[in-house]
Amino acid sequence: MLGKVLNTLNMIYQLILYSFSIFSFFINFFFLCCNFLIPWLAIFLLMLLIATKFIKLKDPDKEIIDELLACSNNKEENSEMEFPIANKGGVFDAPENSIVALKQCLEKNCRNVLLDLDVTKCNQLVILNKQTLEKAGIQEPINQLTLEKLKGINPVEHHALAQQFEPEKILTLDELLELNSKLNLKLYLLTTNSSNKMFETLREAIKKHPKFMNQVVLITTSPFIVYQLRKQFSNLICGLWMDKTTLAKNSYLFKTSAILMAIYMAIFRNIISPVIGIKIVIIHKDEFNAHISSLWRSVGIRPIVYTVNSPNEKRYFQQVVKTQYLTDSLRSEPQIIFKTKAR
Repeated sequence: MLGKVLNTLNMIYQLILYSFSIFSFFINFFFLCCNFLIPWLAIFLLMLLIATKFIKLKDPDKEIIDELLACSNNKEENSEMEFPIANKGGVFDAPENSIVALKQCLEKNCRNVLLDLDVTKCNQLVILNKQTLEKAGIQEPINQLTLEKLKGINPVEHHALAQQFEPEKILTLDELLELNSKLNLKLYLLTTNSSNKMFETLREAIKKHPKFMNQVVLITTSPFIVYQLRKQFSNLICGLWMDKTTLAKNSYLFKTSAILMAIYMAIFRNIISPVIGIKIVIIHKDEFNAHISSLWRSVGIRPIVYTVNSPNEKRYFQQVVKTQYLTDSLRSEPQIIFKTKAR
């Protein structure tokens, strides 16, 4: 009986000793990391920051930034219409990416318009979104269609208010820029196509249109395209579209670790974005708050949120956080609603 007790005590002693050894190993490993890895990591980050000073692209001229991005500080009624950016020209109010949508924005004193940009099979830049093709029963991607075929599509036909508008044809970038020389809108052109073909076609288009950089803010999902274009056109104002699902698709770790996500966003915000020289970032409204806004503004980048359609939400972004937003309808702008009621 005594032997069994001694054996049990010996097993407990060995277990405690083994546990202590494991704990001691992890403690020693932790101090090893602190003494060697962390200093080297700090040195690496310092060298990275120094390197960014040499590869950082020049900012656009202040005159161009003020022309396209500056907001008025006056208290006039129309100054509030600087907050909304009409998504696709206000897709709820008029056919997306259409001439009539642009003219309606102008009538409502909204000069900020976001339109879709893509490239055709024949290397023509068109103002078109794939949803327009799907409504017309065409499932092929835009880059597999010729301009001739696209010109046969009426973007007005499948809109909910189609009967109120005249038929139109798909706009090319050339036609848009010519039209905008009369309308004088601030154009935000969004492309989700990050192919080399898009890059080459965009580069040629900017060379062809000297006033492109005075009319257009280029929005893309690819930092690489921004960097390559701005290397050649330093006055090109660019922004990045931060898709809510992009990181989740790229890595399982970002979905499970808030720390990794925070580190990634800090590097992206404080190193990558200033190096490539973006001036705006478009963020989903669910991932936006006053703290996020201050972090982006501290590095000289203006945040814009998407998509805001409720009048109450619009008043919040206008009056509280004072941030521009994408909207599908200008009819729900608080100042327009209250003005109508007052009448």
